[in-house]
Amino acid sequence: MREAFFDRIAIRNCFNCRDHGLGEHEEPVFCKFRREGVASNEAAIGTTYKGFQNKSEAERADKANKDYQNRPGRPWTLNLDKL
Repeated sequence: MREAFFDRIAIRNCFNCRDHGLGEHEEPVFCKFRREGVASNEAAIGTTYKGFQNKSEAERADKANKDYQNRPGRPWTLNLDKL
């Protein structure tokens, strides 16, 4: 999906938004702008969607999300490298 997004195919998905974080359970995305969990297709109808400008920006966001999710002291950790 992300490759298609950067090939200029019009895809509005929360995972392609600069303000996405990793959510939990039924709401897989945490919207950092709205500060609430949402479904990944919320960007299709949402007004706060801000797509990545380039691949390196997307990679930095993914790394920050992985670092946050796997930080010490979490009640559980998720190994995102296996997803």
